[in-house]
Order: sequence, then C-alpha cells, then structure tokens
Amino acid sequence: MLHTGPTSRRQLLLRLFLLLLSTIVVALLGGAAAVAQTQPTITALDPKSGPAGMVVAVDAVGFNPEATVGSILWDGEPIERVAFLDGGFFNVPFIVPSFATPGLHEVTVCVGNPCLTGDAAQSAGATVEITGPMPVSAAQIGYVFVEDEVGKETLLQFTGLLNSYGMTVQPVPMDQIEKVDLAEFDLVIVAANTGQGEVWGTPAQ
Repeated sequence: MLHTGPTSRRQLLLRLFLLLLSTIVVALLGGAAAVAQTQPTITALDPKSGPAGMVVAVDAVGFNPEATVGSILWDGEPIERVAFLDGGFFNVPFIVPSFATPGLHEVTVCVGNPCLTGDAAQSAGATVEITGPMPVSAAQIGYVFVEDEVGKETLLQFTGLLNSYGMTVQPVPMDQIEKVDLAEFDLVIVAANTGQGEVWGTPAQ
C-alpha cells in the first residue's frame, strides 16, 4: 500500500485547488464573452462626418436574432425603417436630415418600428459629426422615363429628392426622346422602366 506524507497531501490539495480555480476563471471569462457577443453595437458609420443631407451607411450587430424590423433615430427622432438580416445584424444606408446643424449628433438603432420597450427593447448608438449645411447644386438633370403610373411616381420621388439639393429636374418622356438635346443636361438619369436592352433615341444621343 502506498502511503503519502503530509507534503504530498498538501501538493495534491494545492493542485486540486488550482484546477478548480482555473475552471471557475474559464467559466467566468466564457460567460463574459457570451454577454459581450449579444450586446447590440453599431460597428461602423461610413462616413463619420460630412454635410447635412449626406448618405451614411450604418452597420449594426448583436441584436435579437429573431428581430425582423428596426428603426434608425436621429437625435432620438425616428427617420428610417430598416429590416434586420438573419442573425440580428444589418447594413443599410440612411440620409442625414437636411436640417441637421453643425456638430455631433446621435444615431441610434433599435429593434421595432417604433422602438420596442420593456424587456424586448434593444438599441445601440454612435455619433456622426455634421460639418456644414447641405450643399446646393444648380445642376440641370434630365430624367428619361415612360409615362405610365410607375414612371410618374418614380419621377416625383426623384424630383423631390434632387430639388432638395437645389437641382432642377427636366422630365423627358420616352416618346419625346428624339426631340430633346440631352447634351444640355449636366446629368441624365434613365428610369428602369424604359425597357431592357431596347434601342431608343438617335445615334448622337
């Protein structure tokens, strides 16, 4: 029979204690990592600074994997509805309000539209710096479209957006395309409903 002396027993107890301690530490670190992974976070804003009216891409992760709809808030006021991808994350662009004043502003992403409250509430925030007012351009824009219901609705949307930047939009119906000198425009936008691969206009156009 093997007998262990007091020294051997102390060494054995010390090893058991160290093993137990290391197990507890690993468990605690693992739990902390798990909590950190599920914490909603805005991982990127691109760009982080610029004028009012600019387009910013926002990346967010760590939300409830079952979340489907969320909101983007500007200084606490909702400005955009977003759709979460599988896994509780998303990457979407939003337009900074044209009235945004120079300085730092809070961008918040939350679950729900409007944001959920109580135990289901989740949100993350980050800041964007506005460097100046929305730029205004005197550009002349030509918009080529088909005069159907969809074409007219899209024309109104483009016109409203571009007018807010000081640009002038000249509608160019498809049936009038050959009568218009497109060279007079600074930019020509061709609507998607003008046909797929069809040839239209003159060779010069």
